[in-house]
Amino acid sequence: MLSISGFDTKKKKQGRTNTLKNYSIKIDLDTLAEVWILFEECGAEGLLVGRKITADMSDIIGYFIGKKKLVDLCKIITGMDDDFGKVDFGIVAQILSDFFGKMGEESAGLFAMLVIRPRQKTQTTPEKQTSEKPKPSKPIPSGD
Repeated sequence: MLSISGFDTKKKKQGRTNTLKNYSIKIDLDTLAEVWILFEECGAEGLLVGRKITADMSDIIGYFIGKKKLVDLCKIITGMDDDFGKVDFGIVAQILSDFFGKMGEESAGLFAMLVIRPRQKTQTTPEKQTSEKPKPSKPIPSGD
């Protein structure tokens, strides 16, 4: 787990807080499964494995912010039940950055193995096929 600290400014802005307790970032399999489900719901699960996606970014942002799934995501990856809706976006961005950074570090070896492709067999070119019959070879004349 990765611990995050250093955001304890103890200021409040219009009901929001800049205070970040010592959160830990979880990247266990249960956490990754829950994160996958959130991303899959909006068609962005390919982002978790480094694939390009064709989804409209405004749809993805609308899903995470408009449906408060970003709050859910923060709860999942920290394991905390805090009201992340009241936390400044800069702190949320730091949590997300640390999560995806840690996930990338931990999975780098796995993804490197997936990129390695087995050696392909060399293809031999088929012999030319013709409709001509092979010509019989002439017998070698004997020296009689």
